[in-house]
Amino acid sequence: MSFRSWITTVSLALPVVLVSIGCGGGSNSKSTLPSTPPTPKISAVSVTPAEASMTVGDKQQLSVNATFTDGSQKDVTASSTWADSNQTVASVDGTGLVNALLAGTTTITATNGAFNSSTIITVANPPPYMTRISVTSSSASLIVGDKQQLNVSATYSDGSQQDVTASSTWTPSDPTVATIDNMGLVSSRKTGSVMITATYGMFTSSTTITIIGPSIATWHGDNQRSGLKFARDDTHSGQCKSAGLRQAFLLHGGRIHVCPAAICFQSDVSWHSA
Repeated sequence: MSFRSWITTVSLALPVVLVSIGCGGGSNSKSTLPSTPPTPKISAVSVTPAEASMTVGDKQQLSVNATFTDGSQKDVTASSTWADSNQTVASVDGTGLVNALLAGTTTITATNGAFNSSTIITVANPPPYMTRISVTSSSASLIVGDKQQLNVSATYSDGSQQDVTASSTWTPSDPTVATIDNMGLVSSRKTGSVMITATYGMFTSSTTITIIGPSIATWHGDNQRSGLKFARDDTHSGQCKSAGLRQAFLLHGGRIHVCPAAICFQSDVSWHSA
């Protein structure tokens, strides 16, 4: 074979050899391209918290968590929509913020795509709170040496009341006129006026008590009766000028005279014998 013929033969055979090498030397192996994994899809959603107790006026943030087909999870609160079964009890805005309005129960549902989840909200009224205290007494006046019990009543936002006398602190404006112990018992010491202030927590209340001297009423003669005599005697020459107590009493010789609706002092009356 001539050199020209050999070159021609090799030139024709070379593509076949290259093709054989590119195909793996004639073997049956095949090359595979990597496949694209499927996009994860939501398989379930859940609202957190699953239930909540609130007080009227409170706010509560709800959140929505989505679980995907590949097991991953993601917060989808912002892309969820909200529905409320009882909007008089609580309202929910587009972000999942709940506002408690009235005592009761409501169900709030979050929806994301084809999936939804609910939470139960229970709303209660707030506990009653104190609005004021008031001091009460049986009389606004005392005779020197007498005692009187004061009481303190606390009023709450729901209208209920409670005696808080034992838990209050007491302050007299003038301890020389009257003193008061820890239980609210006033002891009169001398004539004058004194303001008694009770304090309970952040609240205070006061009452003014007038201390008067011993009352001396007219002698009422009655030869036909013995013992105590309760009667009005119009025979005295003076006037009952000092108002305050309903009745003033004087025990004199085993008998007592009542001066209605006024306090009669010795300077106001004259003595009469039977």
